[in-house]
Amino acid sequence: MAPTDSLRPVPTRSSSEEILAYNRDFKSDLLLQRVIDAMPAMVAILDPNRHIVHANTLLIETYGRGNLETVLGTRPGELLDCIHAWDHVMGCGESEACTTCGAVAAVLEAQQGRTVQNECRILTGEGTEPLDLMVKASPFSFHDRPFTIIVVEDIADRKRREVLEKVFFHDVMNTVGNLVGLSELVRDSQEAAEVQEYAPLLVETVGRLVEEINAQRDLLAAETDSLEFAVEARETGPFLEELARSLAAASVARGKRIELSGDLESRSLSTGWVLLTRVLSNLIKNALEASAPGETVRIDGRSRDGGYCFHVNNKGVIPQAVAHQVFQRSFSTKGTGRGLGTFSSKLFVEKYLNGKISFMSTEGEGTTFQVLIPDLAMN
Repeated sequence: MAPTDSLRPVPTRSSSEEILAYNRDFKSDLLLQRVIDAMPAMVAILDPNRHIVHANTLLIETYGRGNLETVLGTRPGELLDCIHAWDHVMGCGESEACTTCGAVAAVLEAQQGRTVQNECRILTGEGTEPLDLMVKASPFSFHDRPFTIIVVEDIADRKRREVLEKVFFHDVMNTVGNLVGLSELVRDSQEAAEVQEYAPLLVETVGRLVEEINAQRDLLAAETDSLEFAVEARETGPFLEELARSLAAASVARGKRIELSGDLESRSLSTGWVLLTRVLSNLIKNALEASAPGETVRIDGRSRDGGYCFHVNNKGVIPQAVAHQVFQRSFSTKGTGRGLGTFSSKLFVEKYLNGKISFMSTEGEGTTFQVLIPDLAMN
């Protein structure tokens, strides 16, 4: 049984007359209105059936388009457009998915007389970033009637920083660990031949460390709208050949193959090649990680819509249940604290290179990521 089940009241909805009557009472208290409007976070007052019966100006402007009537009578998940808000005919808080919602749990606890603060992640639709919220719920008595006051804070920036730091330090420490191990092997080597054997691995590992630091720098700059990059013209064919050769030597490619399409089209393209290299490297490495030993990652490309469309294919299939999360920040099938590769790829492609990134994943065809890049010299 979910922890909120024992607290959940029998589903019911308040009438519009009750909601309007509650709201008239709250609006008549000018001191209360001034206090909640002075708060730097969104504030809502809920009736015993968890409907919003009053709110501060910040919440009304943020989610009600400045119209109080849009807010009144909704439950929090309905107002925030949670994808599970209407899984149950009685609305927000009643479905199976709601049993794990931090906001619902906080409100139900508050209705039992306790002040509770929970983090809450709300999915609002396919392809959109989730809402990361901190919800504090407290019991509140007004005119001898029980209500709940909730304070909602957007913590997306904080969560983003946490994810960026966790992924960055995870990857950097792994690479540094490899570097230390190789350095010790070189130090302890008795033969020059052994040193020569380890030297290329040392060079590759140092290069990977530099790349990880540069990738973190660029991602932070991209998220704060301060990323700068050069646009130049290059031939797509030789670029892809060089990229395939460099990644074939990476550790993630051991036992696997990278194959360029035999009829790959080459043309001159003006774009930000540093960012594009990072994007395609991420996609190819992901494809290699999703491939079994002996399998092949295939790369293709050809002119399209005045620009150039790159394709990266592997035999693996992305389950439908997780496909819509692929481009979300921090989503990964590789575990907690991972998952910035596809997110940063989408950010770089669509926000800075004016392109489009998408994928198809089907049995038989595997998974193909497509990156359509316009010729920036023509824009």
